[in-house]
Amino acid sequence: MNKAPVIMLWGQMVSITHEWISAENIASGKLAVRLTTGGSTDFESWTPAELSDSPFGPAATYRGPLPPFFRLRAAVSLGGELSETAEITQAPRAPEPDYSPGAYLPSDMPGEIRLSAEAGGIFFTVSSAPYSSGEFTPGGEAIAAVPEPRAFENEYSAPVSLLEASDTRAVIIKAVTAAKSESGEVFTSPVTTLFYAPDAAVKKLTPDNVEEILAEMTVEEKLTLTGGIGGDPTVLINDGPAGATYGIPRLGIPPLVLADGPAGVRMRKNATVWLSPTGMASTWDADLVREVGARVAAEALHYAVDVILAPGLNIQRNPLGGRDFEYYSEDPYITGTIGAAYISGVQSGGVGTSPKHFAGNDQENFRGRGNVVASERALREIYLRGFELASEAAPWTYMCAYNAVNGALANENSWLMTETLRGLWGWDGVVMSDWGADYDPAKSLEAQMDLGEPTRDTIAALRWLRDESVDEKERARRELLLDRSARNMLKLILKTHAYKGAYGALLPDGSYGPSPDGTPGLTRDIINRRSTDFGGSAIQIESAVLNRRLASEGMVLLKNDGGALPLSRGAKISLVTSEVAWDELDNPGWYGSTASLGDIVTQGRGSAQVKFNGDGGTKWAPTLREGLAAGGFDIVAWKRDGELAGTVNTGLRPGTALSGGSESIALDEGARVPARREDVEKAAAQAIAAGAEAFVFVMTRVSGEGQDVVPEEFALCAREESVFGPYADAFRAAGRRVVVLLNCGSAVDTSLFREKADAILDVYNPGTEGANAIADILSGAVNPSGKLTQTFPLTYDDSPSVAMAREEHRGKTFGTDPVYYDEGVYVGYRYFDTFGQGARAAFPFGHGLSYTAFEFKNLRLEYVEPAAEGFTATVDVTNTGGVPGREVAQLYIGADTYKSEGRPVKELRAFAKTKILAPGETETVTLSVSPRGLCFYDDGNPAGELAERDISYTDGRRWRAAPGTRFTVTVGGTSEPEALKARGVRAELVI
Repeated sequence: MNKAPVIMLWGQMVSITHEWISAENIASGKLAVRLTTGGSTDFESWTPAELSDSPFGPAATYRGPLPPFFRLRAAVSLGGELSETAEITQAPRAPEPDYSPGAYLPSDMPGEIRLSAEAGGIFFTVSSAPYSSGEFTPGGEAIAAVPEPRAFENEYSAPVSLLEASDTRAVIIKAVTAAKSESGEVFTSPVTTLFYAPDAAVKKLTPDNVEEILAEMTVEEKLTLTGGIGGDPTVLINDGPAGATYGIPRLGIPPLVLADGPAGVRMRKNATVWLSPTGMASTWDADLVREVGARVAAEALHYAVDVILAPGLNIQRNPLGGRDFEYYSEDPYITGTIGAAYISGVQSGGVGTSPKHFAGNDQENFRGRGNVVASERALREIYLRGFELASEAAPWTYMCAYNAVNGALANENSWLMTETLRGLWGWDGVVMSDWGADYDPAKSLEAQMDLGEPTRDTIAALRWLRDESVDEKERARRELLLDRSARNMLKLILKTHAYKGAYGALLPDGSYGPSPDGTPGLTRDIINRRSTDFGGSAIQIESAVLNRRLASEGMVLLKNDGGALPLSRGAKISLVTSEVAWDELDNPGWYGSTASLGDIVTQGRGSAQVKFNGDGGTKWAPTLREGLAAGGFDIVAWKRDGELAGTVNTGLRPGTALSGGSESIALDEGARVPARREDVEKAAAQAIAAGAEAFVFVMTRVSGEGQDVVPEEFALCAREESVFGPYADAFRAAGRRVVVLLNCGSAVDTSLFREKADAILDVYNPGTEGANAIADILSGAVNPSGKLTQTFPLTYDDSPSVAMAREEHRGKTFGTDPVYYDEGVYVGYRYFDTFGQGARAAFPFGHGLSYTAFEFKNLRLEYVEPAAEGFTATVDVTNTGGVPGREVAQLYIGADTYKSEGRPVKELRAFAKTKILAPGETETVTLSVSPRGLCFYDDGNPAGELAERDISYTDGRRWRAAPGTRFTVTVGGTSEPEALKARGVRAELVI
């Protein structure tokens, strides 16, 4: 019998994944997926599930009604084979008191305690025990002596009296929620243990008493602290974050709020949508990104958020990655450096960060439990290096990935979280799961994955902690593991605004009262009002100023033949935008927020999507048309490509079967339908007759969490191609300019644009100030200075993750399970440069044009012998053009031993961006390379070669640079070899 499927619950949706579940097997008609909450063992009588996309790749889903409590079983059949049965239990939540338990002597100490439960009946036992101030042990004999409550015995119906509580006695309550299913099966919650005793000496959390507080906590409280609230935590004052933790008010421990934030604070609250992270990295300006992080922290504090779940530090390994827009680069040095800047900026504002997804979550399909197979060298040099560099900024937390790395799931991967992150790198903090990735709390605690989000299976954890089949020594060891994670949580809490009183004084019921200075405590009404008033407020305007600067510096000018850009102020424009962007207006994402302004898509979808267009519309997020008009341009014609192709409101839906063409663009109607050439030429002629000096065409793509992009979306669809080609031909024939804006999250096919456009500007997902920033660049108000951080391959098949696939792994190197990282360390430009494939790169890594020109001179290397200890390079950068501008000095090293050591021919090891240089002005830039920058990782296998065995890791210290190695150090404005040779400067050093 085949292994059991994996069941996950998302609200009322059941998602089932299994290796048999694929589009191919569904099409064969031989696959069946069924589930039941009843007692039947007859697979054929169970309820069928349906194939659907999910955050975990191809899956079967069930969206029908579920009973409140159930034991759900699922199995998969293929042909005549039946898998093993998977099973999960949905039990009631434990009872909750109206007053936080513990020892108190407040003036409002109640005389009775009320218990509540979401559903089911409450059954309890109550007793009293001797109590001595400072010596009562919540997990000790006194509580153990109170009998465990039994379901349907001694039902709670009235408040429990605390009259027996005194200076010498504590009242102890144990309660459980119980319910019966329709079949009569009994479901019970974990036991809630409460104690109450008046005590003026009760301890509250301080930086100096973490161990004492830990000793005060019950096992249940420790588990509560290391698990999330789950779902939509509406019990919090700021409903709508990604998750939260429980507070323990009796010990002065507040709840923490966790919100996504790679591109801004994601909640049910209006906030700034920043230029997408790839665009942030394309500024090559760590100081600017640090400023952005500080503004994100200011907006997080505005909404009482304690930890931002960002930055995303996975590698852009393939241009179809669903979250490529959310990640910084194909290069780990850029990734780690920019990530560290974002971390430093956010945490300078007293808000924590959580670099994610540690590690190997470089694709969305099959990210849930999918297995990444990679050599240790590739992991150390590429996929872990960015996280390692970011650890130097001391992020408060890390988030582990869903997937497995070489067979070990991230949540139970001690090599990742204990040996590498904490041991080798010396980082100290909380590791949390991705949402739903705390698959087994026992294994998580063993591996030191501290916080299970959005919830932790406390029933399974308690069963493991109190397992009577193991001896007392083993049970004590297990509790020490729980203590370790709870201790990490307490240290995290001490850093937060919540602990430091920024939201008010923590009250026993978990709400916030007035601060000692009389400032009212934050409430949901106050925070909701802040969201309603966000647009036009001082905090929004301050962020907008920086966001406009960020977007204009991050956009990359890929092509500018004949000085097509900038356009003169007041120029008349014919604008054609994408039907994809228009369709997005009718496709609200999480929390009802769209990613689109109708003519441009501001952001990617999923957990990086920020609410910005509710509660007042888009008055503070201009459309592209509004931004261009404000920038002085006159739009004499505006069309959507769907209008020209006649596919608007035709009733065509994604996937409509039409003859010819490729797969439909996601969310887009009529992508396979070409426009009639005569209709396009007529529209172009009308625009030219109206005086249009330039044709601006917007190519839009939308991607996001949960699904990778299909290969057909890498290229232009039939509608786009049939509109752009004739329109561009007409304008060029009339001597007018053709400008393309790439409104995409990552690299796309630019073949037709390279042929027919005069200028190509990559604007990414540009955020709420994107339209203004585009106008700034098109008009020349801002000189573009962005540089690519991801190679644009000529075709999808030119991507190294595809091109370097071993024969036996063809079709298994992206978007599959398992996924083989056959290219090893040759990711992105490392592949194109090393193997002479530069002609297969449409635009190289580090490429980006300016309206001026720069010259690099006088490269000088300084180092203390031996050179293996690293070095400093200085280089003079001069603006030799006619307008002010900024340039990026990119330092690459290449070893003469690169072939024998399996190194790339060159690798980025440092970069710096100049200030704005006036024409003729020179700046001397300093670039530092650490000793690690001269090394490769020697795992015993050549780069790019996977071991045909289970990978066993080394101690992580085998970084090598052989004495006598000669290094070429090259500094220039791109990675492209010929351009570096012609316009860069080089020097050599020998170690």
